[in-house]
Amino acid sequence: MAEPQSPAVPRAREAAWSMSSSTASEFRHALSDVEPWSAHLWKRCNGVFVRWTKRYFMLQDGVLQWASPGEMVMHSSVDFSKTKCVVRASDSAVTIQPAPGKKWHQTDKHRRAGSRLAIVLTVDGAVDCMGRAESLEQLARRLQEHIDYGRTMRQRREHLDTLFTDLRLGFAPILDLTDGAGELGDATCAICCEDMFGPTCRAPVIQTRCGRHFHAACVRPWARQRAACPLCREPWVAPGPAAAGEDL
Repeated sequence: MAEPQSPAVPRAREAAWSMSSSTASEFRHALSDVEPWSAHLWKRCNGVFVRWTKRYFMLQDGVLQWASPGEMVMHSSVDFSKTKCVVRASDSAVTIQPAPGKKWHQTDKHRRAGSRLAIVLTVDGAVDCMGRAESLEQLARRLQEHIDYGRTMRQRREHLDTLFTDLRLGFAPILDLTDGAGELGDATCAICCEDMFGPTCRAPVIQTRCGRHFHAACVRPWARQRAACPLCREPWVAPGPAAAGEDL
């Protein structure tokens, strides 16, 4: 016999649809402003001696790729959706580096992966000073556009992960926080012991499959580490027939 569906589930699906539609609109807006770009640039290599090597670079969909001139395959790349970055332009070069406290993602395909070492690029030295500064500013702007695109991709991915997890666990957002306590009288979040309902409450609240209420920022980390409600110990996900001991 099918398990009766919690009233939280259809509400979660409805909220997920509206939230994902809003996010998709923001994503389309970010996508429309980003264009692919390619050029030959000089890249600084740090070793026993600092040297500059010429590489062919391509920016596309929030990813910076490069290879030696004439090569058909891009062997090195940085995915800006995986690392929060900052880009700076000086009179002589453009520097790309992970934001404070961040490192290049381990799955990036370059020698600096897993470190905070900067990627330093510059244009052909034959360009006059004014043209060189303008070219570097343009390069920094294009990099920033793709870094912003990567940030949008990262936020969208995290948002969708949260939505799918909420749907799987039967979590439903409570849209009206001014209407007193929940159905079970749980006016205070049992995890952080702060009020959830009232005219001054703004933190998002979630109703679980068992009808309890918690702050979204409290119960989501809890659910990642524990399989049951902290109050009634009801499992987030109802066990299937095999787990319940029924014959298949």
